[in-house]
Amino acid sequence: MKQLNFRAYFAEAIGTFALVFVGTSTPVLTSVLGVVNPVATALATGITVMVMIYALGRFYKFSSH
Repeated sequence: MKQLNFRAYFAEAIGTFALVFVGTSTPVLTSVLGVVNPVATALATGITVMVMIYALGRFYKFSSH
């Protein structure tokens, strides 16, 4: 029987929360300036993915880096 890796599940939950939070709050915050900037949303989402990989990637047994 395969052993469950709760650290990986926790890291996945934290990463998903961060991605959803940043991905949905960036258009809201840029709309305060008067226009929704899709480039800012794409950059914020990409930077969030990069930070989560570097911060939480060590919790996965098989990682890509």
